[in-house]
Amino acid sequence: MQPTNGVRLDRERLNLELARRNSDGATLARVAGISAVTLSKARTGKAISAGTLAKIAVALTRLPVLPGVDDLVLPRQEKGPGLTARAQGGQGDARTDPRN
Repeated sequence: MQPTNGVRLDRERLNLELARRNSDGATLARVAGISAVTLSKARTGKAISAGTLAKIAVALTRLPVLPGVDDLVLPRQEKGPGLTARAQGGQGDARTDPRN
């Protein structure tokens, strides 16, 4: 059952954080003290409680980031006024898109 006032994790960010730690959902769930099913629900965009979110966040701090991995991972693009249509899945802006 989903919490009525739950929060939804950013699935892409959680997967990125797991990749940065060369970890998987089962390991994160174990370290967080939550079930693998609960973590799976969070990873698929279902609402979780604030307490579960806190457990996941603390567990991520306990799993070390691999040295040098941040040099290999592209930074996540945030949506904002400068974001081109290409990054949003459409045709790029001629002023900012190198393809034009």
